[in-house]
Amino acid sequence: MYFRLLDVFITFMKVKLCSLLLCFFLLSCASRKIEKEEFYVPQYSYPDFSGGDDELRKYLTKVIQYPISRLEDEEYVVANCLIGKDGAVKQVVTASVLENEFGIEVKKVLQHIPKFIPGRVSRKPSELLCVIPVYFRIAGENEQRPFIFVEQLAQFPGGNKELEKFICKNVKYSFEDHFRNKKRKLQAHFELDKTGALKYSKIVKGISPKYDKRLLDALNKMPKWVPGSARSFPPRLLYRLTISYDTKWVLCYPKPVITVDLDSYSLRGIDTDSLPEDYLDDIFENKEKIKFYEPIYIIGHK
Repeated sequence: MYFRLLDVFITFMKVKLCSLLLCFFLLSCASRKIEKEEFYVPQYSYPDFSGGDDELRKYLTKVIQYPISRLEDEEYVVANCLIGKDGAVKQVVTASVLENEFGIEVKKVLQHIPKFIPGRVSRKPSELLCVIPVYFRIAGENEQRPFIFVEQLAQFPGGNKELEKFICKNVKYSFEDHFRNKKRKLQAHFELDKTGALKYSKIVKGISPKYDKRLLDALNKMPKWVPGSARSFPPRLLYRLTISYDTKWVLCYPKPVITVDLDSYSLRGIDTDSLPEDYLDDIFENKEKIKFYEPIYIIGHK
């Protein structure tokens, strides 16, 4: 009888010891550090006109002519110039409220502008985009009057908190992945039309085909957003949705931690026809490739 009790006690202690060892193992796995991803950050230098930005402004002010047939009108033109690796202007796309003599004049001048000092990405010559706004103003009180954009962003019904709830509900992380202590990040770009409905979506940083499909399905199921508004030009914004999955351990139980971040990038003044192929896929990381110049004022006299 004594030996039987001793065997039971020893068996109990073995089970207890194994349980403690298992708990320590799980806690050590939960507390182990996850190495942070190291991202390569390129260094940019923009194309430079000989003599700098002031010389470019002087050159354009001198060469661009106010259209004689439009001396009664004022206009705002945005020129997108793709500067090649050799510093020459490869492509010019102009945007104005209406395509007219103002845009034609700006495009003609920029197509024959002297070569720039090439732009560089990490010391290597690279194609970069320059956005040059040109204001045609009549001499007088309105001379060099600032052109002000009034832009209101589109909004998910109920705001960003409701968007986070919607995403967390429709793009759940599996218990197995949480238990393995996997820290992951899922990222997508999307665009809305003028009514607030989804126009375009694309996974730019995936986890697996399963999770990528979940996110795309969730974006397709989104209700219409409250549309944005803007003055003169229709608003166009590219949105970046980032879902970060992490695990917080409570004793030996994994508790999911999901955060949802939304960024937007305005394509105001940028004509996508002037961008290299697939440029929009990483525009949030490479927006430094686009240089925005100060406005050029062309003054007309009646």
